[in-house]
Amino acid sequence: MKILALILICQTLFFAACKKANSPNNTQPIFLRDKSLSEIKKEVVGNWKIHYRYGGITGNFKTPMTNSFFRVIQNDSIYLTLNNSLFAADMATFLRENTSFGYSAYTMNFSSIGGTPYSWIVDYKLGDSLILNDNFPNGHAYIMTKLP
Repeated sequence: MKILALILICQTLFFAACKKANSPNNTQPIFLRDKSLSEIKKEVVGNWKIHYRYGGITGNFKTPMTNSFFRVIQNDSIYLTLNNSLFAADMATFLRENTSFGYSAYTMNFSSIGGTPYSWIVDYKLGDSLILNDNFPNGHAYIMTKLP
């Protein structure tokens, strides 16, 4: 009887594992690097909540981004609010270029309200999160989700 119960448990685990392996995996990135400009714009247009940024000199600093939002409008206007303060309100320029990391991708280039230029790589999606990376060494990746 114990052997029969053990066999049933093993079968259940085996079939559950097979089913799980066939389901979509939200932990695998969907790279946007090779997408067309129209596909890139389709992905980034909208209102986004920035949850945190990750990176820095050692590459492993995680900074929560409370009250931080990113808005991209169809006409390429962008509005970046960091910690409840408007940081950038500009027209973004999308360029396909070689990044600081050695691969080609579209970058979103804009200036802060103070005039400092920024270049973000439209890099990849991970589940429902969009990841935009600073296009310079020791930069940050900004992790955000789309608002309804």
